[in-house]
This record gives sequence, structure tokens and C-alpha cells, in this order.
Amino acid sequence: MTASDPTPLAAWRYTGTPRTYQAQVLERIPAGSGPALHIVAPPGAGKPLLGLLLAMREGRRTLVLAPSTTIREQWARTARSLAPDPADVSEHPQQIADLTALTYHALSVTGDGSPFEALALARWRFK
Repeated sequence: MTASDPTPLAAWRYTGTPRTYQAQVLERIPAGSGPALHIVAPPGAGKPLLGLLLAMREGRRTLVLAPSTTIREQWARTARSLAPDPADVSEHPQQIADLTALTYHALSVTGDGSPFEALALARWRFK
């Protein structure tokens, strides 16, 4: 996909069958339902796949924020299995892709040259 493509995730494909509860969530959440969505599910419920199926339906570039590198890697691995090109997925803040998976700390660490450093510094300043 090119950087000018407004809906790069729309070209991603899933050929499997979602679990029953994943399909129910997909049915109950209308496309374009808003900018924020919070789904709570237990470990092993398939949150990366569900989240990616929702992102694919919307089509837009997506940022995934994960609490740990293990969870970040799960999202990235699942995303690469759906993307037409593995390069469409990044786990590095310096290499923003159609889907970028980062840990939470990428938004709060300073001094590492992160593209989010100015945001982090603004949030860490006390007034």
C-alpha cells in the first residue's frame, strides 16, 4: 500500500472463521461506530484477531498500544498473518506502518529519539 491510501487495512484478509463470541462482537458493533472502542475479554479470548478484524473493517491505519512486549508481539504476529505485505506492520516507533504496535511506554519515555518524545515531555511537565 502507498502512504496516500486512506484505507490500507481494507486490503487485509482473514480466511478463517471467528469464534462464536468474536462473530457476535463483530455483528453488534456497527462499522464506523466512533473513534474509541473498549472491549474487555479474558486471556486467550483472541483479542488481537478481534481487534484487527474491527480495524480491517474500518480500513484506516491503526495504532495498537499494548502493556508488554509479549502482547505487542502477539498483535504484530497476528497482523502480519493478515497483511498482504509483512512490511505493512511495525513494532518500532521510528517506523510507522499501516498497523503499528507499540507498548504503552513508547508514549512516555523521553531521551530515546522517539517521535512521541515531545508528547511525553508535555505530559510529564508539572505546572
